[in-house]
Amino acid sequence: MEKMKTTNSMLASVPIYYSRKLFHHETDADGICNHSNYFRIAEEAFFYFLDSLGIPLNQLPITLVVTKTQAIYKTPLKFNDLFKVRIQI
Repeated sequence: MEKMKTTNSMLASVPIYYSRKLFHHETDADGICNHSNYFRIAEEAFFYFLDSLGIPLNQLPITLVVTKTQAIYKTPLKFNDLFKVRIQI
């Protein structure tokens, strides 16, 4: 993965996309993504975002704490769906 050189203004304006397929172990018996996995996927996307900026999480001078989450479910993901998460600050 190529590291980006960024400035604070770039962070506010450039979205980064994380994409992959939904794995079988993330689904229920009907092949639909279990609701709890959406937050795990969001966390994966966040780590990808930091990595793409060249910021290793274990070297941050602060501890990041999730204090609130919210999800709006529009269409369920199904096994083997290719999806994309948009990350932007």
